[in-house]
Amino acid sequence: MGSGSMGREHIANLRHIDDASIVAIADPNPYSRTHAIQEGRLNGVPEFEDHREMLDAVDLDAVLIATPNDTHVDVLLDVIAADVHVLVEKPLCTTVADCHR
Repeated sequence: MGSGSMGREHIANLRHIDDASIVAIADPNPYSRTHAIQEGRLNGVPEFEDHREMLDAVDLDAVLIATPNDTHVDVLLDVIAADVHVLVEKPLCTTVADCHR
């Protein structure tokens, strides 16, 4: 989730892990999604504007959150509610109050 510069870096790194498969990509920015799909050679991978749509539509083992920092907590809470394993790019949250959520 998140296909900006950090998301694309994670895509490149995941391609080096034999048992890892990128099965979907979510980002509200169509340019970022297209760029990540082209750069990561992910043709045919489903893409979603909304991460919640991806959580509902795709059978996921895990997700990687590389969205803007101030969105981490809301995306993370949606992933936790979907009972999917998650890796969150740092920082986990931008406020202590959000960490307690």
